[in-house]
Amino acid sequence: MYAPWIYAQDMQDRCVLYRFSRRFAIEEEVEKFTASICADTRYKLYVNGHFVVEGPCHGTEYARHYETVDLTPYLKEGENLIWVDVLHVSRGHYISLYREDKAALWFNGMIDFVSGAKTPIRTSDKWEVYRFENRVQYSFPGYIP
Repeated sequence: MYAPWIYAQDMQDRCVLYRFSRRFAIEEEVEKFTASICADTRYKLYVNGHFVVEGPCHGTEYARHYETVDLTPYLKEGENLIWVDVLHVSRGHYISLYREDKAALWFNGMIDFVSGAKTPIRTSDKWEVYRFENRVQYSFPGYIP
Protein backbone atom coordinates (compact mmCIF):
# COMPACT_ATOMS: atom_id res chain seq x y z
CA MET A 1 0.00 0.00 0.00
CA TYR A 2 1.51 3.30 -1.07
CA ALA A 3 0.61 6.60 0.54
CA PRO A 4 2.36 9.88 -0.22
CA TRP A 5 3.40 12.48 2.32
CA ILE A 6 1.27 15.63 2.19
CA TYR A 7 2.62 19.01 3.29
CA ALA A 8 1.42 22.35 4.56
CA GLN A 9 2.23 24.92 1.89
CA ASP A 10 4.06 27.45 4.05
CA MET A 11 7.45 27.24 5.74
CA GLN A 12 7.73 28.49 9.29
CA ASP A 13 10.46 29.81 11.53
CA ARG A 14 8.36 29.17 14.63
CA CYS A 15 6.18 26.42 16.07
CA VAL A 16 2.86 26.27 14.23
CA LEU A 17 -0.16 24.01 14.68
CA TYR A 18 -1.92 22.56 11.61
CA ARG A 19 -4.98 20.36 11.23
CA PHE A 20 -5.03 17.78 8.45
CA SER A 21 -8.53 16.34 7.97
CA ARG A 22 -10.41 13.89 5.78
CA ARG A 23 -14.12 13.05 5.57
CA PHE A 24 -15.42 9.75 4.21
CA ALA A 25 -18.64 7.73 4.31
CA ILE A 26 -19.27 4.25 5.70
CA GLU A 27 -22.29 2.60 4.11
CA GLU A 28 -21.77 -1.06 5.06
CA GLU A 29 -20.58 -3.08 8.04
CA VAL A 30 -16.87 -2.70 8.80
CA GLU A 31 -14.78 -5.67 9.84
CA LYS A 32 -11.54 -3.75 10.50
CA PHE A 33 -9.93 -0.35 9.88
CA THR A 34 -6.19 -0.34 10.48
CA ALA A 35 -3.94 2.62 9.68
CA SER A 36 -0.29 3.58 9.94
CA ILE A 37 0.58 7.19 10.70
CA CYS A 38 3.57 9.50 10.99
CA ALA A 39 3.92 13.29 10.97
CA ASP A 40 6.48 16.06 11.03
CA THR A 41 6.94 17.01 13.83
CA ARG A 42 4.45 15.94 16.53
CA TYR A 43 0.84 14.83 16.10
CA LYS A 44 -2.40 13.83 17.77
CA LEU A 45 -4.84 11.63 15.82
CA TYR A 46 -8.62 11.86 16.29
CA VAL A 47 -11.47 9.91 14.68
CA ASN A 48 -15.00 11.28 15.01
CA GLY A 49 -13.96 13.38 18.00
CA HIS A 50 -12.20 10.54 19.85
CA PHE A 51 -8.51 10.90 20.68
CA VAL A 52 -6.66 7.82 19.39
CA VAL A 53 -2.88 8.23 19.57
CA GLU A 54 -0.05 10.77 19.59
CA GLY A 55 3.45 10.53 18.24
CA PRO A 56 5.54 10.00 16.26
CA CYS A 57 8.10 7.42 17.20
CA HIS A 58 11.64 8.77 17.02
CA GLY A 59 13.37 8.50 13.66
CA THR A 60 16.27 9.96 11.71
CA GLU A 61 16.65 11.77 8.41
CA TYR A 62 17.20 8.35 6.86
CA ALA A 63 14.29 6.45 8.46
CA ARG A 64 10.85 7.54 9.63
CA HIS A 65 9.10 5.34 12.15
CA TYR A 66 5.33 5.15 12.41
CA GLU A 67 2.55 3.81 14.59
CA THR A 68 -0.07 1.34 13.39
CA VAL A 69 -3.44 1.64 15.10
CA ASP A 70 -6.83 -0.07 15.00
CA LEU A 71 -9.44 2.61 14.23
CA THR A 72 -12.41 0.23 13.99
CA PRO A 73 -13.99 1.17 17.37
CA TYR A 74 -14.17 4.86 16.37
CA LEU A 75 -16.10 4.45 13.11
CA LYS A 76 -19.82 5.01 12.67
CA GLU A 77 -22.32 4.45 9.89
CA GLY A 78 -22.57 7.48 7.60
CA GLU A 79 -20.08 10.33 7.51
CA ASN A 80 -16.80 9.94 9.41
CA LEU A 81 -14.06 12.47 10.10
CA ILE A 82 -10.38 11.84 10.71
CA TRP A 83 -8.25 14.74 11.79
CA VAL A 84 -4.64 15.00 12.81
CA ASP A 85 -3.34 18.00 14.71
CA VAL A 86 0.29 18.41 13.67
CA LEU A 87 2.63 20.67 15.58
CA HIS A 88 5.49 21.60 13.30
CA VAL A 89 8.50 22.51 15.40
CA SER A 90 10.75 24.58 13.17
CA ARG A 91 14.49 24.18 12.98
CA GLY A 92 16.26 26.07 15.71
CA HIS A 93 13.86 24.80 18.39
CA TYR A 94 15.13 21.81 20.32
CA ILE A 95 13.20 18.58 19.93
CA SER A 96 14.66 15.11 19.63
CA LEU A 97 12.98 14.32 16.31
CA TYR A 98 14.25 14.80 12.78
CA ARG A 99 12.17 17.39 10.95
CA GLU A 100 11.89 19.13 7.62
CA ASP A 101 10.98 22.72 6.74
CA LYS A 102 7.21 22.12 6.42
CA ALA A 103 4.56 20.39 8.48
CA ALA A 104 3.77 17.01 6.93
CA LEU A 105 1.51 13.99 7.39
CA TRP A 106 1.68 10.39 6.19
CA PHE A 107 -1.45 8.25 6.71
CA ASN A 108 -1.91 4.80 5.19
CA GLY A 109 -5.11 2.99 6.11
CA MET A 110 -7.39 0.26 4.81
CA ILE A 111 -11.02 -0.36 5.68
CA ASP A 112 -11.98 -4.03 5.37
CA PHE A 113 -15.72 -4.58 5.08
CA VAL A 114 -17.58 -7.72 6.15
CA SER A 115 -18.62 -8.15 2.51
CA GLY A 116 -14.96 -8.58 1.52
CA ALA A 117 -14.71 -5.14 -0.11
CA LYS A 118 -11.81 -2.88 0.83
CA THR A 119 -11.43 0.91 0.80
CA PRO A 120 -8.08 2.65 1.22
CA ILE A 121 -7.92 5.84 3.26
CA ARG A 122 -4.55 7.41 2.53
CA THR A 123 -2.97 10.82 2.47
CA SER A 124 -3.82 12.46 -0.86
CA ASP A 125 -5.33 15.63 -2.28
CA LYS A 126 -8.62 14.61 -0.60
CA TRP A 127 -7.24 15.88 2.72
CA GLU A 128 -7.74 19.47 3.85
CA VAL A 129 -5.07 21.43 5.70
CA TYR A 130 -5.87 24.26 8.11
CA ARG A 131 -3.28 26.44 9.85
CA PHE A 132 -4.16 27.73 13.31
CA GLU A 133 -3.22 31.41 13.55
CA ASN A 134 -3.60 31.70 17.30
CA ARG A 135 -1.10 30.64 19.96
CA VAL A 136 -0.05 27.00 19.92
CA GLN A 137 -2.14 24.96 22.39
CA TYR A 138 -0.16 21.77 22.26
CA SER A 139 2.25 20.37 24.78
CA PHE A 140 4.99 17.78 24.79
CA PRO A 141 7.96 17.20 27.10
CA GLY A 142 10.41 20.09 26.95
CA TYR A 143 8.12 22.47 25.01
CA ILE A 144 7.73 25.91 26.57
CA PRO A 145 5.52 28.30 24.54
